[in-house]
Amino acid sequence: MDSNSKKRILLLITNIYATMNVIHSGLIKPLAGQYEVYIISDLIYQEEIEEISQHFNIKLHKIGIPLPNESGLIRILRLLEKAIFFRFYKIGTQKIKEKQKGFWYHFVIGSILNAIEILGLSELLLSILRKLIIRFTSNKSALKGLGSYNFCGVISTSPLDIRENSIVNFLKKKIFLHWQ
Repeated sequence: MDSNSKKRILLLITNIYATMNVIHSGLIKPLAGQYEVYIISDLIYQEEIEEISQHFNIKLHKIGIPLPNESGLIRILRLLEKAIFFRFYKIGTQKIKEKQKGFWYHFVIGSILNAIEILGLSELLLSILRKLIIRFTSNKSALKGLGSYNFCGVISTSPLDIRENSIVNFLKKKIFLHWQ
């Protein structure tokens, strides 16, 4: 299948483990065999894209847009969302992390989370927080050019990374409408 007839996908790589998993595992080769692969990464530069392409005998494309930054407000909203999510779904590993934080953190955050849970507001707050985070991180002006690529899909290698989230959320509607 030549690259002009392949569907395009976007691969987001924002952490070193994703780089190792996707590139060094060899997953990139069958992916590039099936799709025309475009990469947005703050870890992989054009020189590395060319080396990877040459090594695997494939053609990868680098998109040079800056990844969005996480503001202080977004960080606080995400921490709150994470705390409510872990409490609501009773994620055990979070309890271990919380115990390491100390008495005052445990007391204050625990009291707030208990109140939210007792009032039955967890699901509502999770929904509201998700919508706020999406609204505040949808920097459409910086991402506008991505719509013209007509991607059929996006692979987020770090789905909890807000920078990847903002790109996925921006492209979600465009991909859905384009491939209907």
